[in-house]
Amino acid sequence: MGLANLLPAEGFLDAVLQRSQEMAASTSPRSVRIMKRQLREARYQTLGQATRIADREIAAARHRRLQGGRGALPRKAPTRFKGKQA
Repeated sequence: MGLANLLPAEGFLDAVLQRSQEMAASTSPRSVRIMKRQLREARYQTLGQATRIADREIAAARHRRLQGGRGALPRKAPTRFKGKQA
């Protein structure tokens, strides 16, 4: 995903740990699972195929976000991810 290239060489491990904690707190397990699957499958797809699949996933995620995340931002409450865990 290119994340390692964005982190400083000095203090790399600390930066990795901090970034992973941020991602774990702000990204749903389902989203991470979907992204990992897309990256694995992209090796065997054309760019057009991968883009169409990504577009469908984004549309589905928006729908789920509207269903489950209502009210979290106005209350400034942390999002609570529910559902099947990986």
